[in-house]
Amino acid sequence: MCNKAVLRLLLAPALIGSIQAAAADPARQILEYRDFAMGHDGNVVRGRELFNSEQRLACAKCHSVDGSASRAGPDLFTIGDSYPRRELIRTVLEPSATIAVGAFIRPEQRDLADQSGLIGILTG
Repeated sequence: MCNKAVLRLLLAPALIGSIQAAAADPARQILEYRDFAMGHDGNVVRGRELFNSEQRLACAKCHSVDGSASRAGPDLFTIGDSYPRRELIRTVLEPSATIAVGAFIRPEQRDLADQSGLIGILTG
């Protein structure tokens, strides 16, 4: 599955508009987002904008999408070939729910421009 398909899959239009909205019941809201994303295509252009926006989701701070694996988080170039849709959606909605073995473990980096906070690698 190519990058465009992954972005389209994961960032469905209704999901995009409200992912950062405050929720009265976060667990219920995640279920609603998941159910919507499972049944609808997303918007590639809007997904790319959000992925690259440092003010919104800031995905590009940790992830590359060109196969270079040049960032701390996993490269997402072929992520759609590796995981089923449901798992990809969960990872977008709950990014810290699971961390892959071999992944760099860093503290929250939204304010670390030099990414100097590396504290370890998950080994198993």
